[in-house]
Amino acid sequence: MKTTLPYFRPILKSTQSKANNDIIDECVELYEAGKPQESLLRLIDYFNPEFRDKYCNKSGTKLQIPHGSIVINIHLGKREVYIFSNFLTVPAEQRLPMLRQVAEMNSSRLMLPRFVLDGDQLRIEYRCSTSQSHPYKIFTVLRNICQVGDRYDDEFIEKFGATRAYTPQVVPYSTRDVNYIFKAVQTLCKQSLEAIDMYSRQRFYGNAMQVLATAICQIYYVANPQGGLVNKINRAISMLSSDDIPILDQLKKGVTTLQEIQLLSKDELASNLYHVNILVSPNMRGTLQTLQKKLADVFKMSLERIQFKDYEQVALRLTYAIYRLFYEYDIPDNINIVLTKGLKQASGKPFKEASITLLQTIDHLMDDDNFE
Repeated sequence: MKTTLPYFRPILKSTQSKANNDIIDECVELYEAGKPQESLLRLIDYFNPEFRDKYCNKSGTKLQIPHGSIVINIHLGKREVYIFSNFLTVPAEQRLPMLRQVAEMNSSRLMLPRFVLDGDQLRIEYRCSTSQSHPYKIFTVLRNICQVGDRYDDEFIEKFGATRAYTPQVVPYSTRDVNYIFKAVQTLCKQSLEAIDMYSRQRFYGNAMQVLATAICQIYYVANPQGGLVNKINRAISMLSSDDIPILDQLKKGVTTLQEIQLLSKDELASNLYHVNILVSPNMRGTLQTLQKKLADVFKMSLERIQFKDYEQVALRLTYAIYRLFYEYDIPDNINIVLTKGLKQASGKPFKEASITLLQTIDHLMDDDNFE
């Protein structure tokens, strides 16, 4: 491998968060003024100012908001707040194994909400008195239900044969976009696997890991997949980030994931490519200060390595660092422009040229004055 991996434009032009932090302060003020119902409605405005008009009843007491492949129901009573999502119908054949995992998740994955079984219907729910519905607590509850519900429904359907309690409201990608993503994924898998094989034969396992993790994050960046594919990507990234797994085992498992993605037919890939409504983003909010802190160590290391003309190491590490940002954070548009420009200019370039370009990109990001 003598050049960086090619750049492919993402299907989403913007990942900037719609959440408005100024509204959170208003929510707290309303709650502390003895207006908990108004506080919670204002919290919905924090997530997206259009949601109340789209998903709230006229009296402002009930909301039904689609999130990914589930629906979040919020009932705002004078005495009680009830939040729930009708999750899945439990299958007869795999009932006990599925409920065993559900019981484990009640204490490991869910915090305040709980799985509740009503006949064959499984839902995630949370209740509290209206007077105890502090906006920060309700935010945590909604985030927890959204993350667990939207992730594990696909896994339980595949693993146990469960069925949905709700038909997701999705907009499939256009044929043109599917064709573009399929070509990009095939190219990234092919070139990455070749590079990983080369580095592994040379016993440069660190470089092989950089290429592997970059490829998986870049597929996420380009395709913004849903369903089983995003779950596969999330499991792979979590595994590659673990300190408890030997590097050779990580490589083997990661390569298997990349090969599985490469073997997806266009139709199989398309089944995971669609637009969905999002209540709570699965990503963290990426402020300038947060992103600077995240990049500080790799930036420092790169400045040191460039003095020794270790262009390959710098290019590999910085490329991965940038794609990892897009995997973890909702990036503000003004920062997105800077990072995208750097990735484009470094695309398919020799390591020396790419390392200097990417180092200049991160250096620009580290200066607050560039974003006033």
